[in-house]
Amino acid sequence: MNQSNFESYFITSEQIYPNNSIEVFEQKLKYIFSKNNIQKACFRDNSEIIPIELIKIFSCYCKQYNIESFINLSHIDLSIKFAKEYHFEGVHIKSNQLNETKKITNLKTFYSAHQTQEILQAYQIGINFITISPIFATPNKPKPLGINYLQILQEELKKNLFALGGILTEKQIKSIKENGLKGFASIRYFLPK
Repeated sequence: MNQSNFESYFITSEQIYPNNSIEVFEQKLKYIFSKNNIQKACFRDNSEIIPIELIKIFSCYCKQYNIESFINLSHIDLSIKFAKEYHFEGVHIKSNQLNETKKITNLKTFYSAHQTQEILQAYQIGINFITISPIFATPNKPKPLGINYLQILQEELKKNLFALGGILTEKQIKSIKENGLKGFASIRYFLPK
């Protein structure tokens, strides 16, 4: 794999928009997008009340910084609706939504996998990009798969695969890159320190 194409994928969390604060969200997005080399970003929110203003802001900032935008809401239908309405490039679907991908048209797809079988299934149905997690220890997540897991994956599975989970340091990112993945995905790595 050409390692110059190694990408980063930023995923939002409520930490950057406490109480749906537009002002705080804009400040943190500006900081994150200007201080990091990010190719892809996902607005993720699982609340039942959709933060439409935040979605609009996120889409605008992604376009301004030339970052490919994805959205991941509580239901796949909502993700598709808002992706199309606010000109996101794609949707990020949860691990239990793989059988609903035929609903997605004219959008790129990211998928959250947690084991090799899920990666295989996702590629078979035409998913564009996949996160595999958790790679490193992460609060409230299962036991990490570890770097050894990435080393034993077949090369063809790595072409559009992003490591996710507990990625906080340059050393971790270097080890992911050395294992031939498309990139890494993180929330906390990108947050203001």
